[in-house]
This record gives sequence, C-alpha cells and structure tokens, in this order.
Amino acid sequence: MNQNNQNYGWNRHSSQNQGKPNQQPRQTQITYNFKFWEDPQKTIINKKLFSEEAKKIADILNLSKKDDKNKNKPTQIRKFYDEILKYKTLIKDENDFKKYHAYINMLIPKAAYSKGRNLVTQEFTEFIKYSLSLINDYKDFIVFVNLFESIIAYYKELNPKEN
Repeated sequence: MNQNNQNYGWNRHSSQNQGKPNQQPRQTQITYNFKFWEDPQKTIINKKLFSEEAKKIADILNLSKKDDKNKNKPTQIRKFYDEILKYKTLIKDENDFKKYHAYINMLIPKAAYSKGRNLVTQEFTEFIKYSLSLINDYKDFIVFVNLFESIIAYYKELNPKEN
C-alpha cells in the first residue's frame, strides 16, 4: 500500500495529454477506499470512519474546489445530506431499507447532474458513488448517515462562512 493510501484513504490517478494539440489533460480522478466495517459480520464500525476518514474526505472536498469557489459550497453538500436524512426518517428497519434502496441510489445521478451544472466537483461525485456502493443493508445505511454527518461537520469547519 502506498503512502497516499495509508494517509488519505484515496488514490489520485491522472492521465496526461499525450502530445495532442489544443487538448486539456484529463481531470484527476479520486478513488476512495475507506470501509464502513472492521469485520465482515458488521459488528464493529471502522473506528476511524467518523473521525480521521471523515476529516480526510472533507479535506479532499475542500481542496478539490480550489479552482472554482462556487463548487462544493456547504449549502450544496448539505442538500445531499438533507436528502439522506429524509430517507433516514422513512427507513426504520431492513424491510423499509429494501423499499427505498433504489431511491437512495438516485443520489448518484443527482450528483452527476450537479457536477454537470458545476455545483459540485468530481471528487464529491466520486464520494457519493463510492459510499453508496458500500450500502447493502440497513446497518450500512445508518453508518453512512453518520459518516456523512461527520463530513458535514468537518467541511463546515473548513468553510465557516459562504461568500
């Protein structure tokens, strides 16, 4: 495992322009690799998930908007979190989760749409996509809700006031 994996829980992959004139290099891509659980039985939550991992993700989201301050605004990120909270109020057990799982996954195209409108960065879209890929049952969903809450808190610390 390289140092980036150990320190940040993500990898950067970049494809450079191969000498083709008038083309921009491809955008750097983030690959997240955090885990919700310490064990396959899902009895022990990753002890660093809500602290170190959430902080790293907030840092990534904050750094990714350096070229465009209009992206990843706290209110935009919060809109996605609010939608997750809406589902949390509707989902009380595994049966409810099964009913709403497809709707939760709709956050992936919604993130893509927001990226297309230049409201969020690729890094945010990848965070949503990767996190939702980890959600397979009610327990995973609740862990994700808490992870997202932690990220919102750290992200707001990094962005205390919107201009």
